Amino acid sequence: MSRPRNTRERILDAARDLLRERGPRAVTVAAVAKQVGVTSPALYKHFSSRRAIVDLLRAEAFARFGAALARPTRRRKPIERLLEVGRRYVTFGLEHPNSYRLLFMSAEEFPPTERELKEPDDAGLQLLMGHIAACQADGALTGEADTFELAVACWAACHGLVSLFLTNGGDARFSRDDYEALCSRALRALLTSAQ
Repeated sequence: MSRPRNTRERILDAARDLLRERGPRAVTVAAVAKQVGVTSPALYKHFSSRRAIVDLLRAEAFARFGAALARPTRRRKPIERLLEVGRRYVTFGLEHPNSYRLLFMSAEEFPPTERELKEPDDAGLQLLMGHIAACQADGALTGEADTFELAVACWAACHGLVSLFLTNGGDARFSRDDYEALCSRALRALLTSAQ
């Protein structure tokens, strides 16, 4: 027999549903309280603010995003593993558009906290740097290109593709699968130019 969910769990479930279905802006105290069937003041017994709820959703989304990027791959060549991470980045953004918006496209509404500014969660960037360093060690990337700069450029290319798709509803000439292929092409071009 399953135990009944407590109010805090119901609040989080409602907030997750609102985020997934309507986006970060829809996650308001009033909307969450209405969906749970409690008053807004009752919600404050469990969360101090809207931001507290959103921060928890953001932490969950970062964990899912990081797990998607870090999944093991069967690809043997370092360059292929790097391209796989880029495709996973794009796939995450396209499959979880509102979580992606919360993570990377909502700083105006949900500015980074002081702690986030002092200690940014750069696990994804560190992962990219590791793959780039492996490509350099393998000889797949030659030249004097800085690992950090290449990682930031790769991140920007992936982010640009996802942002283009999400803000403009995509380009009718490209399917979602095409965006993953475009990611690989963009990263290959970027890495080739760094040689």
